[in-house]
Amino acid sequence: MLQQVLHHLKSGPPQKCVQLCNEILAENPGLIQALYLRGCAAFQTGDITQSVNDLEIVHGNHPEHLHAAYYLGRSLLAAGRLEEALAPLQAALGENELEVQARYQLATCLARLRRRPEAIDHYQAILRLQPDNAQVAANLASLLERENRLDEAASWTGKALLMHPANETAQLTRAMLDRRSGKYPKAAQRLRSLITGIDNPINRSIAWNQLGQCLEGQGDWDEAFNAFSESNRILKTHHSGSRPDPRGPQGLQTLARIQTWLKENPMVGWNKTAIHDPGGIAFLVGFPRSGTTLLDRMLSAHPDIEVLEEKSLFSSLHQDWSEPGTLEALADVNQAQITDARDIYRREMSRHRRQPQRSLVIDKLPLNLAYLFLIYRLFPEAPVIFLQRHPLDVCISCYFQAFELEASMAYFLDLRDTAQYYHAVM
Repeated sequence: MLQQVLHHLKSGPPQKCVQLCNEILAENPGLIQALYLRGCAAFQTGDITQSVNDLEIVHGNHPEHLHAAYYLGRSLLAAGRLEEALAPLQAALGENELEVQARYQLATCLARLRRRPEAIDHYQAILRLQPDNAQVAANLASLLERENRLDEAASWTGKALLMHPANETAQLTRAMLDRRSGKYPKAAQRLRSLITGIDNPINRSIAWNQLGQCLEGQGDWDEAFNAFSESNRILKTHHSGSRPDPRGPQGLQTLARIQTWLKENPMVGWNKTAIHDPGGIAFLVGFPRSGTTLLDRMLSAHPDIEVLEEKSLFSSLHQDWSEPGTLEALADVNQAQITDARDIYRREMSRHRRQPQRSLVIDKLPLNLAYLFLIYRLFPEAPVIFLQRHPLDVCISCYFQAFELEASMAYFLDLRDTAQYYHAVM
């Protein structure tokens, strides 16, 4: 039966593979081979949860099974569990036949975590093994452009287009490079010709956004606004993350509940704790597009400062802000609870640090602005840097910006939602 499963896994359909594995596991619970094959097949059927569950068991019991490590990492990446995906994918590099696939998945994961220099290293390693891989060359060029390494980006864009002239990623990057060098008409012409032939809706949205930036650069304000609006419309229609969860940690319902609670429980009435804050942490907050990234770059140039960018360090406290009773407990927490919470926060922080020799860590997550009451509760002596920009500039900039649709960024796909969200956060 396992041989039949393997046959169906290679030649399809994967649903038959899952069915056979279920029959095997009904008689042989926990059989590693069946769990491994079902985990691989479940990924092909789109059942990512089942895939992760099965492959975690296999990898946990047999860490030397590097194919299981690779497929677990791939499934965790598909599930959005990016940090967890890194270790098994890294382990899979020990298997020569998996090196290219594992490096590609690692690069994808690291890029989504905004650890672009590491992703670039993996793409470059793949190209040393496969110098004719046009898609990897195009992906490398795209990351180099985002890292402002424009000469290298132009070089790899040219190489990718020589190998595959129709590569969408490389064509988009070439247009972006034209725009960034001020060649707005040329970039706009490239983008207009690209848009009609792009099948992938996400790439089509990116192209419309870039066209909007070109038109803005030329002073064609109405056309630019229409291009940005079309980019957002496509995302609202086709992106799975385009509907913000109002009850999520930074959703509108949650923020309204926090505001109501703070009015009824002002911080001056909270119990006082004598526990000492050892320091070494500061917070950089402000509504998105207020200048936090520019200030991040400036502060990071200081030899004693490390800026942790866009890491949800408070998420590891497992606070569900929509759960009744969670907020209410904050006013009366005791010293032991604060110490535990600080330890959890610092452990999470240590996972992301790259320069531990620097004495001051700045937690830069703009929308932590809405959680200053929690920062105050845990780190009352920590400095907070608050950036403010004119609300009209901020809102229109958020509406025009091609954010990754995570947390509450989906509010920025609609101009009215953007304004309402700004009002709620501020």
